[in-house]
Amino acid sequence: MQLLSSNGALALATAVRLAITCGLAGSAVSPVGAAELRVPQGFPTIQAAVDTAKSGDVVLVQAGTYRERVRLKERVTLRSAGTDAPGKLGLARAEATIIDGTGKPETSPGVAMAEGAVLDGFTVTGVGRYDDAEWQRHFNTRGNEQPHEHIGAPGVAGISIQGVNCEVRQNIVHHVGYTGIAITGVDGRVCSPLVVSNVCHRNMGGGIGSMNGSRATIRGNLCFENFYAGIGHENASPLVELKLFAGQRLGVLM
Repeated sequence: MQLLSSNGALALATAVRLAITCGLAGSAVSPVGAAELRVPQGFPTIQAAVDTAKSGDVVLVQAGTYRERVRLKERVTLRSAGTDAPGKLGLARAEATIIDGTGKPETSPGVAMAEGAVLDGFTVTGVGRYDDAEWQRHFNTRGNEQPHEHIGAPGVAGISIQGVNCEVRQNIVHHVGYTGIAITGVDGRVCSPLVVSNVCHRNMGGGIGSMNGSRATIRGNLCFENFYAGIGHENASPLVELKLFAGQRLGVLM
């Protein structure tokens, strides 16, 4: 592993813009007649708006830092306000609209997905214990001193997808004490989410983890400088397209 130079960082930013462009083809359109609930104009917190929303509604969040953790409801879209103009690393609106879970209950992920829900264009951070000294030590030794841990070991993810079909797109997940985006199958349920054009970096687990029988489509994501693999999967059958990895020990771990 190598620390990214300024040229390397520029290359990553260019790559993620390509990933975002490729991923937009799969973007969903809100159903006709859906209500739009605005944060903070109409609701003081994201969770308050989500709790009020009905199936098919859109919760639209203005730029800012929201110090909370969010549990979505079935077929509710949570989207940051703004255009799809690129920022420095991901979408500009994702960089400006932050869900920060610092100080919240450590049993809750930054965002818990629900059946048919969409999460579009947020930064998710401050979930779990990120240990920069530990991360830096293993980064400097190229991961050769890391213990082996099976994918799916207990932890609290930045974005958690458990036994549901949903869409997670155009988000940035960083400095999480576990896996950035964790996809976990549940017995008796189909778990085939679309995970597209996200950026996962500096997480203490992998960037994206698919496990326990899940069948995710993982397309156009940028994963770099994560503690373990960029994308890891165990006892799962994900479809991984347009893989972009840098600065971690493994690109894809099976």
